[in-house]
Amino acid sequence: MRAVKDIIAMANGLAAHRGLTFDHAPLEPTRDNLDRLHEAEVRRHAEIETVRLLTDTDTISAARQLNHCVWHLLAMSRGDEPGDPAQWSEAFTAYRLARDEFHRCARATLGIPGTAIARDQTWPPRWTHRRDSAGPSNA
Repeated sequence: MRAVKDIIAMANGLAAHRGLTFDHAPLEPTRDNLDRLHEAEVRRHAEIETVRLLTDTDTISAARQLNHCVWHLLAMSRGDEPGDPAQWSEAFTAYRLARDEFHRCARATLGIPGTAIARDQTWPPRWTHRRDSAGPSNA
């Protein structure tokens, strides 16, 4: 679901602007950015309706949980729900786990053998910890 990826990318940028996380391109909550976010949410809604029509109940349940995680991140990124960096990290981890469960269910429904490739669920990514602990740069 491409719209979910778009929403999460924009939510992460907005959250970075609010100091909840790091992003190379923080997004200010301008009318244009919020309109783009709304358009992605409209696309997500249309995509999820297609999923609901064409899949089984396990995948529908996983999609519902994924939606809840996306909405939670959206609310925090826009400032509709209070949050701090630790809460953002926890919510982002929950999103990633819900996304992986949705993928697992969708693959099973489609009859795709095997499991998805395991991902490192650490958030923020481990490489940012190395950068932060390296001390000041001489660049």
